[in-house]
Amino acid sequence: MLKRLFPNLVGALCFCVSVSTLSAGEIFSDDFSDNNRTGWWSSSTSGGIDASGGFLAVTAGRSVQTSFAPVDLSLGQSISLQFQVSFSAPAGSTSGGFRFGLFDSNGATAPSEDGNTFYLAYDGIIVATNPGATSGSPASFRYRTPNLAVSGSSALMTTTTGVYTTIGSNGATAVTFPSSTLLNVDFTALRTETGLNLSFTIKNGLTLLQSYSIAYNSPTTFHFDMLGISGSTDLGAFNIDNVSVQAVPEPSTVTLIAGGLCLAAIGALRRYRQG
Repeated sequence: MLKRLFPNLVGALCFCVSVSTLSAGEIFSDDFSDNNRTGWWSSSTSGGIDASGGFLAVTAGRSVQTSFAPVDLSLGQSISLQFQVSFSAPAGSTSGGFRFGLFDSNGATAPSEDGNTFYLAYDGIIVATNPGATSGSPASFRYRTPNLAVSGSSALMTTTTGVYTTIGSNGATAVTFPSSTLLNVDFTALRTETGLNLSFTIKNGLTLLQSYSIAYNSPTTFHFDMLGISGSTDLGAFNIDNVSVQAVPEPSTVTLIAGGLCLAAIGALRRYRQG
Protein backbone atom coordinates (compact mmCIF):
# COMPACT_ATOMS: atom_id res chain seq x y z
CA MET A 1 0.00 0.00 0.00
CA LEU A 2 2.77 2.43 1.01
CA LYS A 3 4.68 1.71 -2.16
CA ARG A 4 1.61 2.41 -4.35
CA LEU A 5 0.83 5.67 -2.56
CA PHE A 6 4.35 6.95 -2.06
CA PRO A 7 6.67 5.32 -4.62
CA ASN A 8 9.29 8.06 -4.47
CA LEU A 9 9.32 7.99 -0.68
CA VAL A 10 9.98 4.25 -0.64
CA GLY A 11 12.77 4.71 -3.14
CA ALA A 12 14.26 7.50 -1.08
CA LEU A 13 14.10 5.35 2.04
CA CYS A 14 15.89 2.49 0.32
CA PHE A 15 18.54 4.83 -1.07
CA CYS A 16 19.16 6.46 2.31
CA VAL A 17 19.44 3.13 4.10
CA SER A 18 22.00 2.05 1.50
CA VAL A 19 24.00 5.26 1.93
CA SER A 20 23.96 5.04 5.73
CA THR A 21 25.17 1.45 5.56
CA LEU A 22 28.08 2.17 3.25
CA SER A 23 29.21 5.65 4.23
CA ALA A 24 31.89 5.96 6.90
CA GLY A 25 33.46 9.25 7.94
CA GLU A 26 37.04 9.33 9.17
CA ILE A 27 37.16 11.77 12.07
CA PHE A 28 40.85 11.38 12.89
CA SER A 29 43.88 9.53 11.51
CA ASP A 30 47.62 9.49 12.16
CA ASP A 31 50.18 7.12 10.65
CA PHE A 32 53.15 9.13 11.99
CA SER A 33 54.73 9.13 8.52
CA ASP A 34 55.75 12.74 9.15
CA ASN A 35 57.85 11.54 12.13
CA ASN A 36 55.94 13.99 14.30
CA ARG A 37 54.11 13.42 17.60
CA THR A 38 52.28 16.77 17.50
CA GLY A 39 48.93 16.54 19.30
CA TRP A 40 49.87 13.41 21.28
CA TRP A 41 50.54 13.73 25.00
CA SER A 42 52.18 11.42 27.51
CA SER A 43 50.88 10.68 31.00
CA SER A 44 54.31 11.60 32.39
CA THR A 45 55.90 15.04 32.67
CA SER A 46 59.12 13.44 31.44
CA GLY A 47 57.47 12.53 28.14
CA GLY A 48 58.56 9.12 27.00
CA ILE A 49 56.95 9.20 23.54
CA ASP A 50 58.62 9.71 20.18
CA ALA A 51 57.51 9.47 16.55
CA SER A 52 60.83 9.91 14.73
CA GLY A 53 60.74 6.30 13.47
CA GLY A 54 57.44 6.66 11.59
CA PHE A 55 55.39 5.27 14.49
CA LEU A 56 54.64 6.42 18.03
CA ALA A 57 57.15 4.79 20.39
CA VAL A 58 55.96 4.77 24.02
CA THR A 59 58.07 4.08 27.09
CA ALA A 60 56.96 1.16 29.30
CA GLY A 61 54.21 1.99 31.75
CA ARG A 62 53.09 5.19 30.02
CA SER A 63 49.70 6.28 28.67
CA VAL A 64 49.21 8.46 25.60
CA GLN A 65 46.20 10.46 24.48
CA THR A 66 45.07 12.79 21.74
CA SER A 67 41.91 14.74 20.94
CA PHE A 68 39.80 14.67 17.77
CA ALA A 69 36.80 16.48 16.28
CA PRO A 70 33.80 15.86 18.57
CA VAL A 71 31.32 13.12 17.66
CA ASP A 72 27.77 13.08 19.06
CA LEU A 73 26.31 9.66 18.33
CA SER A 74 22.81 9.60 16.83
CA LEU A 75 20.58 6.55 17.10
CA GLY A 76 22.07 3.81 14.90
CA GLN A 77 25.42 5.59 14.55
CA SER A 78 28.69 4.11 15.77
CA ILE A 79 32.17 5.37 16.54
CA SER A 80 35.16 3.12 16.02
CA LEU A 81 38.76 3.38 17.24
CA GLN A 82 41.27 1.36 15.23
CA PHE A 83 45.05 1.15 15.53
CA GLN A 84 48.04 -1.18 15.40
CA VAL A 85 50.31 -1.91 18.34
CA SER A 86 53.38 -4.02 19.11
CA PHE A 87 55.03 -4.76 22.47
CA SER A 88 58.75 -5.20 23.12
CA ALA A 89 58.49 -7.69 25.99
CA PRO A 90 56.66 -11.02 26.34
CA ALA A 91 53.20 -10.41 27.77
CA GLY A 92 52.90 -10.88 31.49
CA SER A 93 49.61 -11.90 33.08
CA THR A 94 48.35 -8.55 34.37
CA SER A 95 44.67 -7.67 34.69
CA GLY A 96 44.06 -4.50 32.69
CA GLY A 97 47.69 -4.49 31.55
CA PHE A 98 46.75 -3.04 28.16
CA ARG A 99 44.00 -0.41 27.99
CA PHE A 100 42.46 1.80 25.33
CA GLY A 101 39.31 3.87 25.12
CA LEU A 102 37.21 6.81 23.99
CA PHE A 103 36.40 9.80 26.19
CA ASP A 104 34.17 12.86 26.58
CA SER A 105 36.04 15.95 27.80
CA ASN A 106 32.79 17.56 29.04
CA GLY A 107 34.21 20.86 27.81
CA ALA A 108 37.35 20.63 29.96
CA THR A 109 40.64 22.14 28.83
CA ALA A 110 42.46 20.02 26.28
CA PRO A 111 46.04 18.94 27.12
CA SER A 112 48.89 21.15 25.96
CA GLU A 113 51.91 19.36 27.39
CA ASP A 114 53.03 16.01 28.76
CA GLY A 115 51.84 15.14 32.25
CA ASN A 116 48.82 17.44 32.17
CA THR A 117 46.20 16.90 34.87
CA PHE A 118 43.20 18.37 33.08
CA TYR A 119 41.28 15.09 32.94
CA LEU A 120 39.29 15.27 36.17
CA ALA A 121 36.02 16.14 34.38
CA TYR A 122 36.39 13.50 31.65
CA ASP A 123 34.15 10.47 31.41
CA GLY A 124 34.30 7.68 28.87
CA ILE A 125 34.74 3.97 28.29
CA ILE A 126 37.89 1.88 28.12
CA VAL A 127 38.70 -1.70 27.19
CA ALA A 128 41.01 -3.31 29.76
CA THR A 129 42.70 -6.52 28.65
CA ASN A 130 45.07 -9.03 30.22
CA PRO A 131 47.77 -9.57 27.56
CA GLY A 132 49.09 -12.72 29.22
CA ALA A 133 45.76 -14.46 29.87
CA THR A 134 45.08 -17.89 28.41
CA SER A 135 41.82 -18.58 30.25
CA GLY A 136 39.25 -17.02 32.54
CA SER A 137 37.95 -13.50 31.85
CA PRO A 138 40.78 -11.67 30.09
CA ALA A 139 38.89 -8.50 29.18
CA SER A 140 36.52 -5.94 30.64
CA PHE A 141 34.74 -2.74 29.64
CA ARG A 142 35.06 0.00 32.24
CA TYR A 143 33.35 3.37 32.67
CA ARG A 144 35.29 6.41 33.91
CA THR A 145 33.50 8.39 36.62
CA PRO A 146 34.26 12.13 36.28
CA ASN A 147 34.98 14.65 39.05
CA LEU A 148 35.85 12.21 41.83
CA ALA A 149 37.58 13.83 44.78
CA VAL A 150 40.18 11.07 45.14
CA SER A 151 43.92 11.11 44.61
CA GLY A 152 44.94 10.29 41.04
CA SER A 153 41.50 10.86 39.53
CA SER A 154 42.85 13.65 37.33
CA ALA A 155 44.85 11.12 35.29
CA LEU A 156 42.94 9.95 32.22
CA MET A 157 43.66 6.21 32.34
CA THR A 158 44.52 5.82 36.00
CA THR A 159 44.13 2.48 37.80
CA THR A 160 43.13 4.30 41.01
CA THR A 161 40.36 2.39 42.79
CA GLY A 162 36.93 3.84 42.14
CA VAL A 163 37.77 6.06 39.16
CA TYR A 164 36.69 3.28 36.78
CA THR A 165 33.65 1.07 37.27
CA THR A 166 33.50 -2.31 35.54
CA ILE A 167 30.60 -2.49 33.07
CA GLY A 168 31.21 -6.12 32.20
CA SER A 169 34.04 -8.66 32.38
CA ASN A 170 34.52 -11.77 30.24
CA GLY A 171 36.00 -12.21 26.79
CA ALA A 172 35.49 -15.48 24.94
CA THR A 173 39.01 -15.77 23.53
CA ALA A 174 42.28 -15.61 25.44
CA VAL A 175 45.60 -15.98 23.64
CA THR A 176 48.83 -14.47 25.00
CA PHE A 177 49.92 -11.43 23.04
CA PRO A 178 53.15 -12.08 21.13
CA SER A 179 56.06 -9.65 21.45
CA SER A 180 57.53 -7.63 18.56
CA THR A 181 54.45 -8.38 16.44
CA LEU A 182 52.08 -5.81 14.98
CA LEU A 183 48.57 -6.46 16.34
CA ASN A 184 45.32 -4.99 14.99
CA VAL A 185 42.95 -3.39 17.51
CA ASP A 186 39.32 -2.40 16.87
CA PHE A 187 36.95 -0.88 19.47
CA THR A 188 33.40 0.13 18.48
CA ALA A 189 30.53 1.81 20.34
CA LEU A 190 27.12 1.69 18.61
CA ARG A 191 24.23 3.83 19.89
CA THR A 192 21.00 1.91 20.35
CA GLU A 193 17.55 2.74 21.72
CA THR A 194 18.65 1.53 25.15
CA GLY A 195 22.26 2.74 25.29
CA LEU A 196 25.48 1.54 23.66
CA ASN A 197 26.56 -1.77 22.18
CA LEU A 198 30.29 -2.13 22.91
CA SER A 199 32.64 -4.52 21.13
CA PHE A 200 36.35 -4.97 20.54
CA THR A 201 38.77 -7.34 18.85
CA ILE A 202 42.54 -7.75 18.99
CA LYS A 203 44.01 -9.81 16.17
CA ASN A 204 47.41 -11.06 15.10
CA GLY A 205 46.81 -11.11 11.36
CA LEU A 206 43.75 -13.34 10.98
CA THR A 207 44.24 -14.95 14.42
CA LEU A 208 41.84 -13.63 17.07
CA LEU A 209 43.63 -13.02 20.36
CA GLN A 210 40.85 -11.41 22.40
CA SER A 211 37.30 -10.17 21.83
CA TYR A 212 34.29 -9.12 23.85
CA SER A 213 30.85 -7.58 23.21
CA ILE A 214 28.21 -6.29 25.63
CA ALA A 215 25.16 -4.01 25.77
CA TYR A 216 25.70 -1.02 28.06
CA ASN A 217 22.28 0.32 29.03
CA SER A 218 23.23 3.21 31.29
CA PRO A 219 25.82 5.38 29.50
CA THR A 220 26.13 8.96 30.70
CA THR A 221 27.37 10.33 27.38
CA PHE A 222 27.13 9.77 23.63
CA HIS A 223 29.73 12.50 22.99
CA PHE A 224 33.38 11.61 22.30
CA ASP A 225 36.39 13.83 21.57
CA MET A 226 39.50 12.08 22.92
CA LEU A 227 41.20 8.68 22.74
CA GLY A 228 43.72 7.09 25.06
CA ILE A 229 46.06 4.07 24.96
CA SER A 230 48.01 2.67 27.91
CA GLY A 231 50.37 -0.24 28.66
CA SER A 232 51.67 -1.59 31.97
CA THR A 233 55.39 -1.79 32.70
CA ASP A 234 55.59 -5.59 32.26
CA LEU A 235 54.61 -5.20 28.60
CA GLY A 236 57.75 -3.18 28.03
CA ALA A 237 57.89 -0.31 25.58
CA PHE A 238 55.27 -0.41 22.86
CA ASN A 239 54.77 1.11 19.42
CA ILE A 240 51.52 2.52 18.00
CA ASP A 241 50.74 3.05 14.33
CA ASN A 242 47.88 3.72 11.86
CA VAL A 243 45.45 5.23 14.35
CA SER A 244 41.98 5.97 13.00
CA VAL A 245 38.67 7.17 14.47
CA GLN A 246 35.60 6.72 12.27
CA ALA A 247 31.89 7.49 12.59
CA VAL A 248 29.42 5.27 10.69
CA PRO A 249 27.45 6.75 9.07
CA GLU A 250 29.48 9.93 9.03
CA PRO A 251 27.81 12.91 10.75
CA SER A 252 27.11 14.74 7.48
CA THR A 253 25.35 11.64 6.14
CA VAL A 254 22.99 11.58 9.13
CA THR A 255 21.96 15.14 8.26
CA LEU A 256 21.64 14.25 4.57
CA ILE A 257 19.42 11.27 5.34
CA ALA A 258 17.11 13.29 7.57
CA GLY A 259 16.84 16.08 4.99
CA GLY A 260 16.29 13.67 2.12
CA LEU A 261 13.52 11.83 3.96
CA CYS A 262 11.71 15.07 4.77
CA LEU A 263 11.86 16.31 1.17
CA ALA A 264 10.76 12.94 -0.20
CA ALA A 265 7.85 12.72 2.24
CA ILE A 266 6.64 16.24 1.40
CA GLY A 267 6.84 15.61 -2.34
CA ALA A 268 5.10 12.24 -2.16
CA LEU A 269 2.30 13.57 0.03
CA ARG A 270 1.76 16.53 -2.33
CA ARG A 271 1.50 14.23 -5.37
CA TYR A 272 -0.87 11.90 -3.53
CA ARG A 273 -3.22 14.74 -2.64
CA GLN A 274 -3.15 16.07 -6.22
CA GLY A 275 -3.73 12.68 -7.80
